[in-house]
Amino acid sequence: MKKRRINKKYLKIEIAILSVLILILIGYIVGITAKFINPDYMANIDKLWYVVTIYIINFIMVFTDLMLYIRNYKLDKKNNS
Repeated sequence: MKKRRINKKYLKIEIAILSVLILILIGYIVGITAKFINPDYMANIDKLWYVVTIYIINFIMVFTDLMLYIRNYKLDKKNNS
């Protein structure tokens, strides 16, 4: 079976997607941490709990997307070899 050549443009897009997902995850981690170390926010946590909840839900969705991306990348690599 012939080995399929990887298009350089496709590879650049793959790297960009991975970079963006990791950058977004880092942003969510920093945002959640900032909320917990902010004394004004923690003083009003009973009224503002939904903010951190939304951060966590978004983090889980982006993390799941990253895991699916890695899974699909490995499957593509396995199928192309």
